[in-house]
Amino acid sequence: MTEDEHFSPSDGTKGNIAGEEITIPAEGDLRHFFELLREKGEVTVMANGDHYTVRIAQKRISGDARKFLARGGPAY
Repeated sequence: MTEDEHFSPSDGTKGNIAGEEITIPAEGDLRHFFELLREKGEVTVMANGDHYTVRIAQKRISGDARKFLARGGPAY
């Protein structure tokens, strides 16, 4: 992979993705992709000549973050 962390998955993953939830196999390109994404936080994927930026984010926020956000911002 390059310094920008470009990832090109193999054609072997076609047809294995259904619905909104994906089970990651123990080995292979998809496992490697998610391990890289977890490590870097963001990767660029090339697919059919197009480039996509993929970022990982937690589905839920912590209680501390929720309290911080609930305080609001400065009054203008």
